[in-house]
Amino acid sequence: MQHISHPMPQPKTSELEQRLVVLFDEQCPDDFRLRRLEGDALKQVASGVDVAAAYTVLGGVAFLRMDERAMRSAFERAFSCPGIAVESYLNYATFLSALLYFEESQAILSDLVQRFPDNPTVLGSATEAAMAAGRFRFAADCRSAAHRLGLSDQGSSQFNLTGNPMLPLLLDRLAGDGVDERVIHQAVQVAGEVIRRRHGQVISWVGDFTDAPSMVSMFTVRAEFDDIAKTNLLIADALVEHGLDDTASYLTLSCVRHADAYYA
Repeated sequence: MQHISHPMPQPKTSELEQRLVVLFDEQCPDDFRLRRLEGDALKQVASGVDVAAAYTVLGGVAFLRMDERAMRSAFERAFSCPGIAVESYLNYATFLSALLYFEESQAILSDLVQRFPDNPTVLGSATEAAMAAGRFRFAADCRSAAHRLGLSDQGSSQFNLTGNPMLPLLLDRLAGDGVDERVIHQAVQVAGEVIRRRHGQVISWVGDFTDAPSMVSMFTVRAEFDDIAKTNLLIADALVEHGLDDTASYLTLSCVRHADAYYA
């Protein structure tokens, strides 16, 4: 079983970015430390030193506060700075995935894969996000690229699921049944819209294969059982409304409590 944990900023060397990583690791940081980090990042912006990194940190703080507008604004400012690092783009794509904006996230990651085809962090991030988004072919292509570079045997979890022999079988089944993978991706988007509307963002994604072969895709959130049960009913209704209920033969989508998710 594969999981993507709570989105973590890509590791950098600055003290501000290290503090942000610690807060993400805690998942529920107190607002006092968020405000301190925000203040220090604003001071760095005012100093004119490594401004792009400071705005990236501000974007991470806004994400932790579930303030989507402030997060987007911070990253827009970061991208306008000279010398922007690839990690900033990766962080933004990861946060967008956690906010269930799969189209936006995938567009950024596809562009990064083209621009940095031999970057293992880019390939790993693209692989993880593509599996969560239901873009299985792109995920398999990213893993193949990593394998050609000798990167897929490094033990990183992001390659485990795409290395599963069930993935090519699922892709063959989709092709044999005449199912366009874009329909699968659309189903994930519909489910994501329901989850975002009810829970704001996800903590992690958990995926596994069945013998069919098909994919089980679970998005974890912090909520009570009754709320999650309602979310799953709304997901099922939304898939029917969009004429996507047949995708359940290939992909089972659900929302689960983060505390109950199993990590192998």
